[in-house]
Amino acid sequence: MKIDATSSIYATQRYRMIGNRTAVQENKKQGNDDIEISGEAISFAKAFGAAKAGLEKNGHTSPRVESIRNMVASGTYKVEAEQIADSILMYI
Repeated sequence: MKIDATSSIYATQRYRMIGNRTAVQENKKQGNDDIEISGEAISFAKAFGAAKAGLEKNGHTSPRVESIRNMVASGTYKVEAEQIADSILMYI
């Protein structure tokens, strides 16, 4: 029987990997994520939702939005790729 030195190294590395994986899994079980939303944020969300619903219900939108909506529906809206690219590059 031939004993190869590399196989013992591989076995040691494999054993360590399994041990590390078990430790990581145990840490995941212990951690809990919590989130708290402030009362101010909740009231803001309710007010925003009510305002949005009121606008949609009454059909109030800006003339520019209506214009773009009509162009998209009719298939005549053209995207200016160069202007979009310039606007993106301003933030890079």
